[in-house]
Amino acid sequence: MDREAKSTLQRSGSVAHLIIENPARRNAITEKMRDDMYLALDAVVLDESVRVLVLKGAGTDFSSGADLTEFGRSIDFSLARTARAMRSIYRKVLSLPKPTIAAVSGAAIGGGLELALACDIRIAEASSIFGLPEVRRGFIPGGGGTQLLRQRTLPSGRSDHVLTGEIVGADQAFRLGWIHEIFQNRKELDCRVVELVNRITTENECHIEEVLKTTRSAGVGSALSWPFRLGGSTV
Repeated sequence: MDREAKSTLQRSGSVAHLIIENPARRNAITEKMRDDMYLALDAVVLDESVRVLVLKGAGTDFSSGADLTEFGRSIDFSLARTARAMRSIYRKVLSLPKPTIAAVSGAAIGGGLELALACDIRIAEASSIFGLPEVRRGFIPGGGGTQLLRQRTLPSGRSDHVLTGEIVGADQAFRLGWIHEIFQNRKELDCRVVELVNRITTENECHIEEVLKTTRSAGVGSALSWPFRLGGSTV
């Protein structure tokens, strides 16, 4: 594992930032980073002072997904896959009892897109790219992307991107419903994050909880109920 690869939880007042940092691999998520992120999400749930969670990548990218250099290292593939399932950061984000914001710059690919799609609010830079290219590499999305993408895509949009592995730009991702707003640069994106956090944290906390229950009741969470099939076998 690259020594620079890490995830960091930064708390400031009522907001927590979970930052994905593995610049040598476009913020690919290693197994240790995944485990650290899982524990960080637990900490956010337990910290009553935190009202909002923001997910973002360090540097120029959000995340290019799982670190493929670690694939095949496990002695028992099925056990490794079960471990990933039991510590799913995607399910954890989906079920977080607090609003979540994905601030996307650069690549949100594979597991990176799945992580963004798990968030309540998804905003991005105009230069960002999105996609689930797993099918081109001979496997399927392992973080619930097959379900999440279908749920997040607007009725008027195409939903065949899991089958084709097509990579799309921010404009098309917006038209499909994958993201809610586009900004020209990182500064504008960061300013919008601050604005959203301020708006959310000034609202009554009980009202926010009720809104979350309502907006999340459309089946996205239940679509990721376990067990579900990964690569032809159930975990």
